[in-house]
Amino acid sequence: MQTMSDELSSKVCNVRGEKISTSLNVVPVRIMAHGKEVITNAFIDQGSTTTLCDERLVDALGLSGESVTFSLSTLNHVSEKQHGKKVQLDVAPINGGDVLTLVALTLYCLEVTKNPSIDAIDLQRWNHLCDLHVPILPDEDILLLIGVDVPHAFWTLEERRGNVGEPFAVRTLLGWSLIGPVLPSAGKTLAVHHVTTADEVLEHNVKKLWQLDATSPPNPSGVSMSKED
Repeated sequence: MQTMSDELSSKVCNVRGEKISTSLNVVPVRIMAHGKEVITNAFIDQGSTTTLCDERLVDALGLSGESVTFSLSTLNHVSEKQHGKKVQLDVAPINGGDVLTLVALTLYCLEVTKNPSIDAIDLQRWNHLCDLHVPILPDEDILLLIGVDVPHAFWTLEERRGNVGEPFAVRTLLGWSLIGPVLPSAGKTLAVHHVTTADEVLEHNVKKLWQLDATSPPNPSGVSMSKED
């Protein structure tokens, strides 16, 4: 009997010496505000504690928003100060469906690795994906990153799984997305996304509280206090 570890080892051997291009949890969406609409890609990212959007999206929708200062932490940078806006957006699947209302912080440039083009991926290679239609956009830019502060965006309504090591597809409230290794690649670029944001005022107050907890109260008299005191 072939165990799970045997099967995993087999898959690793099959791709040894070959770099694999992977598809992230990205879906094409309609984003609406004040009667305007923008169609773009959204990255549903479990590694982010908050929702972020590119300033180009805000400009296209004509939003002003509340000015905010926040700290942005990634795997390589800690507490990088950012100035942006807090905006409210309505997001829906590209082909119609439920509308998700969310709040996002803006960045001058939302740097998210683009997915391989679905046009270049032959879904017929996998029995569990061969009849699946994954919508694609001509523009591969990702202007919205949805974090875990919008938990219902991560609900899995349907899932298509194959064998170990094969890509799978999930249908969320925002539509179908393809996740996992899809194409061989000659490059050696690796993409890791992990974003944490914190309001600077809140962060300052928390640090101040920690400092107070760690510091003993002054006792000029030098007299020890009783249990009652």
